[in-house]
Amino acid sequence: MRRTAITAIVSLGAAAFAAAYLLLGNTQSLDGLDQFMTGSMAAFEENKQRPLAPEFEFSDEQGLPLTLHDYQGKILLVNFWATWCAPCVYELPALDRLQEKLGGDDFEVLAISIDLQGMERVQPYLKNLGIHTLQPLADPSNSLARAAGAISLPTTLLLDRRGRELGRITGPAEWDDPEALAFMRHVVEQTE
Repeated sequence: MRRTAITAIVSLGAAAFAAAYLLLGNTQSLDGLDQFMTGSMAAFEENKQRPLAPEFEFSDEQGLPLTLHDYQGKILLVNFWATWCAPCVYELPALDRLQEKLGGDDFEVLAISIDLQGMERVQPYLKNLGIHTLQPLADPSNSLARAAGAISLPTTLLLDRRGRELGRITGPAEWDDPEALAFMRHVVEQTE
């Protein structure tokens, strides 16, 4: 009985340590991030708690289901937008250019439309805007955006390689201006 009590106390202590590490250990800022939060990136709201992004499904242009977990290992810039949202449409070309400049094995822009018509509306709309680098993605149920706490459009989340939210910008940004490019390069270099 005494051995069982000691085992239980040790187990509880280990669990408490693990919980404290997860809660407190992830609350540090990225090294030097503040110096890059200028210009269009001044609106970036860092999330020092680093919560995991929700795992709701969205779909690609073939209608295949995806989750953010499918992109794990990359820094993700997840943008929620709609064709009826003027600020969203304004920033899509800059997101496309950002993906063209930095997209690859370490970084990807995911522009996820919440239009109710889904891909039927999204594909021709992106084509008409001249968007050629961003992959057409849709979440007509708006499940992922709601779960991520996107209360207005556009909302853009920055996720680390493990799917944790580093922060967000609510509203449009100049995603391919020099400040944004320096900011994104810094995050890619500094984030495990």
